[in-house]
Amino acid sequence: TTTYTLTGLAAGTSVIARVRAYYNDNLYSDFATSTFTTLSPVSYLDADGSTKQCADYTVLTGSETILTGGWYVADSELNYSQTIMLSGEVHLILQDGAMMNIGTEQTLVNGNGIQGKGNAISIYAQSTGDSKGQLRVNATYDAIYTKNVTICGGQVTASGSEYGIYTQNDAIISGGQVTASGGYGIRSNVNVAISGGQVTASGSS
Repeated sequence: TTTYTLTGLAAGTSVIARVRAYYNDNLYSDFATSTFTTLSPVSYLDADGSTKQCADYTVLTGSETILTGGWYVADSELNYSQTIMLSGEVHLILQDGAMMNIGTEQTLVNGNGIQGKGNAISIYAQSTGDSKGQLRVNATYDAIYTKNVTICGGQVTASGSEYGIYTQNDAIISGGQVTASGGYGIRSNVNVAISGGQVTASGSS
């Protein structure tokens, strides 16, 4: 297997790749041609409010069921009807104007909305105004259940029948507009730290 790395390409550049297989210098298989387009860096607000750039990420499509460790961008309206599983340390950037729905108020996700036992999710936005990206999670059990949750920005609404946000370790909120509701709004087995943003947590228990 040979890997080629292309550098110095401007964002938006299209790269055409064609794979051919040879045996003893003779062509014996000609695979399909694929076209790839390089991505533009995406800005986001970090935990301290500073603007950072992310150049290596995956744009979500609304069809994902598992997010492995890495960076993801929600850049439009995305609708999920089942649990999003986390595997690793996931970073989610909500672009301005984006809306990521996991379940709805009328049709709840069965079980947990975002589940990452032993894993973590960090959520970022691009701005603090009315156009900031949104994440809405509605589930029959916990809306967000992970080892660690870090919310640096965005409008995050987590509604679960048991917990809005439940973490095995830390729930850290430094920015954004966070609304968590359920039997308990926010629960952490170790630490809840709120240093910024607007947080509303409500429970019926």
